[in-house]
Amino acid sequence: MFNNFEYFYDETNFSSFNHDYDYEEENIPDLIVVYESAVMPLSKRQRIIFFVLTSIVSFLAIIGNALVLYVNFTRKQRLLFRTCLISLAISDMIYTQVTAVIYLPRLFISQSALWVLGPLTCAIFPFLQTFSILVNSILLVCIAMDRYMAVVRVTKAQWEPGKLFCVTCCVLVWGMAAGVSSPMLTIYQYFKIYIVPYPEHPDDKLTYYIGHVCASHKDENAYYFSIIFSFIFAPLVLTFVWMNSVVARQIWSRRHFGQKPTPQQQPIPSISGEQSQAKTEVSAISIERKKRQVRLFKVILLLMIVFFLCRLPSWIYTIYKLNNDSDTNVEWILNYSFGVLALTNCLLNPYLYTFLSETIRLMSFLSSVIRGLCGSICLLCRKKREDNENSSA
Repeated sequence: MFNNFEYFYDETNFSSFNHDYDYEEENIPDLIVVYESAVMPLSKRQRIIFFVLTSIVSFLAIIGNALVLYVNFTRKQRLLFRTCLISLAISDMIYTQVTAVIYLPRLFISQSALWVLGPLTCAIFPFLQTFSILVNSILLVCIAMDRYMAVVRVTKAQWEPGKLFCVTCCVLVWGMAAGVSSPMLTIYQYFKIYIVPYPEHPDDKLTYYIGHVCASHKDENAYYFSIIFSFIFAPLVLTFVWMNSVVARQIWSRRHFGQKPTPQQQPIPSISGEQSQAKTEVSAISIERKKRQVRLFKVILLLMIVFFLCRLPSWIYTIYKLNNDSDTNVEWILNYSFGVLALTNCLLNPYLYTFLSETIRLMSFLSSVIRGLCGSICLLCRKKREDNENSSA
């Protein structure tokens, strides 16, 4: 989820020296020496690829969430839903900007494992990342709850929370996320390392240069994230899936609703043909309602799939990384890949929640265009094959 140098503290092969050689195991040594290859985990091509991907996804995510803020401050809709969308956009922008600021400077230089942002950001940025991810995950569950209450419980009472309820929920979400994320302000530490390039010839003298890393105790970090995953993120995932599954089942069960005429819709005999016209109108309305219900069902499934693909791999990999001793090129590629995937989730959220109707219309248009192109290509291929058969005959 992050990429903040747990490696150097416990994984990288380095020599550590202390002026009196008498320090506790948990203390940071006065002098840490690493080979240059340890701070150059990615090739130039890999750095360029991740730099371009991070730049594009971050830019589009910031633009999309800025539009979400503008639209939701002017659009009239359920207050709780609008409050959640605004908070979701803010948390997405925080995560996107912080992650982009962390990734881009490091991918720009060959020593991409060094921390070039100074000691203050070493404490603040991990906190902001964890904070925004927690807010984001909780808000997605709140949106699922709002949809659940609006769809499933609509027959019992109208679901329309007031301003006090919305403000209270917003304060609780942001406050709880800040409290849970607060240990990140002290877990990471900024310290100096001495980097030794490999000599070109065995007889060459060793040289070094100084760099800085932002590191944490791996055991402490692993314990912290294991608790968050077990007691916060996993219950949020289960709640999100359960609520959306119930909503999807309700929508699917109602897809035939309205096909049978109600007493108010019973045809009235008429010698002028109005009865047949009324039946046709009712049938058209039923078909359109069924299409809309099926479309909403697919949207709910899509929301759950995107949530799983963009959130769960990052958390699982973080837990795995903190509980295993490995620091290979593949590990760094996976680390950045999951980071870009989390940024992609921030990019998709505006189109899956605020601009859902526009997204559906756009996808329908693109689908029709693609089907038309495929049909035209198939017709051309068939015609060409028939012409070849006729010419050979």
